[in-house]
Amino acid sequence: MSVHIPVLLQKVIEYLEIAPNSVLVDATLIGGGHTRAILEMFPDARIIGIEWDPVLLASTKDALAGFGDRFVPVNDSYVNMENIVQQQGVQ
Repeated sequence: MSVHIPVLLQKVIEYLEIAPNSVLVDATLIGGGHTRAILEMFPDARIIGIEWDPVLLASTKDALAGFGDRFVPVNDSYVNMENIVQQQGVQ
């Protein structure tokens, strides 16, 4: 799998205003480029990554396995985000 290079990463980080112990959702995970960068920059952040394509999710899950339980991969659609987040215990 080729590495996904995030576009406008710094602007995304600025816009999100990530606080300590944040739980974020990457609703279109694709290759996990933004997710990887955020997890590297914010060591106490947790990201729920949603990807519809099970093959792409599997390869991204493998690529981000080093982040342990800080990365939660979910094979679903972002249209179900509210339920997905609730299932992860986030309100």
